[in-house]
Amino acid sequence: MVDRIETPRRSQDRRPAAHATDRRRGRRPRRGDERRDGKRRPRERRARRTGARWRLVSGGIALAIIIAGIVIFTNPAFYVLRAEIGGVQFVPAEEIFTAAGIAGYHVLWVDPLKVEERVRASPSLDDAQVVVQWP
Repeated sequence: MVDRIETPRRSQDRRPAAHATDRRRGRRPRRGDERRDGKRRPRERRARRTGARWRLVSGGIALAIIIAGIVIFTNPAFYVLRAEIGGVQFVPAEEIFTAAGIAGYHVLWVDPLKVEERVRASPSLDDAQVVVQWP
């Protein structure tokens, strides 16, 4: 009996090895994706670097949002410590500020409609208008 000798086919010989990323993405490697020494072509290296850049950019944006949130919620300028009250002749401004009940509240948590209702409940006032502004 003669042993059968198998020789590699030409198509198997020249075919580049598939990368793990290619198999995960479900695509076959294109012809010429790898050089004979097994290194990737420059366009793939460039694509990898671009992905890393976008990660850095998005990480920087997320960090900036976190820092802005910390500044807004910890800075004393964003807390109500006084109010500008105009048009009063007989009622002291401190009494109106106390009736509003917003001392020490953060600007984002002040509801102008509720404050207006509280101030209008005072028997010594006819009308009230509340405007909340950024510092």
